[in-house]
Amino acid sequence: SSSLWDARKLLEAALTAPESPVAAGSSSGPCLLRIEVELADAGDPMHWLTHQAAYPRVYFADGDKDVVVAGVGAAAMVRSDGAVDGAVWQQLGAVLGDTARARFYGGARFDSHVHAALRGAEWAPFGGCVFLLPLWELQLSGGGAYLACHLSWGRGMACASFGQAAAEAREAMETLVWSAAPVPAPLQALPLVLGREAALGAEEWRRAVQTVLDGAQRGDWSKVVLAQRLVLSLSQP
Repeated sequence: SSSLWDARKLLEAALTAPESPVAAGSSSGPCLLRIEVELADAGDPMHWLTHQAAYPRVYFADGDKDVVVAGVGAAAMVRSDGAVDGAVWQQLGAVLGDTARARFYGGARFDSHVHAALRGAEWAPFGGCVFLLPLWELQLSGGGAYLACHLSWGRGMACASFGQAAAEAREAMETLVWSAAPVPAPLQALPLVLGREAALGAEEWRRAVQTVLDGAQRGDWSKVVLAQRLVLSLSQP
């Protein structure tokens, strides 16, 4: 087990290798290599994430927090303008292969069946779904803690070779902060929420919920996802 800084040095050495070690995939498809170092004490991945300023950033925790992941950058990204279908799952599986602890994180919109013209303009860049495999990640999993780097290259990937993928990972590594110490809120890289404005007032929301409840009682629907537009004012763009 290593400290966060020692793990960084070990991964940096691995990224200077002239050729790729064994990687998932084949020469005819996408290749994925996960390089990881087990940590003696990773701290809270969210604290590590608040030190980072690079994008994209992702945070995931399951219900019991058995798996907690903070990720920065994108080793691979799968997008679709429509709903998640077999083709999307096939793309995700083709990249991951059987690589242990490597996961895509993301999601899909509920209303992918709605015509694009009827959706909010701010959702246009999202499309139908987005799934991201972090370039760098701090992961708690199965009682262990890991600092990991994902390298992907080959067919369908942004990088054509292991060397190119490793070079981009080394470049991204230089922008990261190698600390998981708690950061006071005013100094956090993540923007602070200064204000929020909901599309519906309290009474309008109450009436909307009652409409849903009345419809459920009549049998008009069996499941409804309650949501409304929320505008947040942030301390940074």
